[in-house]
Amino acid sequence: GNILDPDSARESTMAQLKRRTSRVQVRFQRANCRTVLPVKVEEDGTRTIEYTCVRYVHSSEDDSFHPTGIVEYTAVQVHAALRWGGLSHQEAEETIATCGKNEINVYVPGILESLIRE
Repeated sequence: GNILDPDSARESTMAQLKRRTSRVQVRFQRANCRTVLPVKVEEDGTRTIEYTCVRYVHSSEDDSFHPTGIVEYTAVQVHAALRWGGLSHQEAEETIATCGKNEINVYVPGILESLIRE
């Protein structure tokens, strides 16, 4: 009958393994690039998302979300703001409206849930 070369069988198995590995890698990369986030719509119609503690605001110009609240201050500006007591009430309200509250939302499970998870 048919005589099979063991080396060619291994190559075929290796080729199959490479193909499967490649498929898994592609699926992982696709899943890794996709993050589903809830879009919040503010009272004024502004669409925002929060991701890794950064607020992003939707821009209709390019139909994408852009980070807000990322401001670079010099040391002189920071020290001056501290001497003045921080932002004025109006500046603080504008910053909160634009950037959101300066908070990090972290889910903290209760004692019972923590014990069950352990």
